[in-house]
Amino acid sequence: MMLAEVNSRNQRLMEVAASILNHVPDKKLKTVALNKALFYVDLVSLRDFGDTVSHNTYIALEHGPVIAKYPNRLVNGLVKAGIAIQSSEGNSKPIVLKQMPDRLDYIDVSIETVIEKVALWAARRTAQEMSDIAHQNIGWIVAYQEGLGRQQPAQPIKLYLAMQQIVDPDPWLEMAYTASNQVMAAADCDAGVAW
Repeated sequence: MMLAEVNSRNQRLMEVAASILNHVPDKKLKTVALNKALFYVDLVSLRDFGDTVSHNTYIALEHGPVIAKYPNRLVNGLVKAGIAIQSSEGNSKPIVLKQMPDRLDYIDVSIETVIEKVALWAARRTAQEMSDIAHQNIGWIVAYQEGLGRQQPAQPIKLYLAMQQIVDPDPWLEMAYTASNQVMAAADCDAGVAW
């Protein structure tokens, strides 16, 4: 990976994380919740705009999807950039927004709307609830089973697969296939016509 691409991914990650923190009460989230909020912002961005906003890789850990190398890339990245601090509240070490980045190169009004909705959604849930929701994600399930579930290294999550959790259900996929279903039966009984 080229240095420019790494810098772009790091900047994107800092911008999205800062924007999430900026939209939650008290401007702070636990690390687990911030990772899940980032994951769902990227899934919504992928669904609605065709690409993730952070351009980062998520891996399947026991408590759900997280940014690959998140302690260094996310937590320490935010601290080193002067964007956030990691406070201490008992056993918890929430990430607290200190200041927004000087400029936002990768976040426009459309993405900001997504970030605000996901941030508020995440703020209303406990870290455990966020993990429970993420454990229902087929992308996480598959990556976890292929990695840590087999005592192998954590695997990256395929985001197109993971996105299935947030798309509207397709009634065609929910229908039982029967010969009496004329549309499906007609589609399956013909060999097709050459163009």
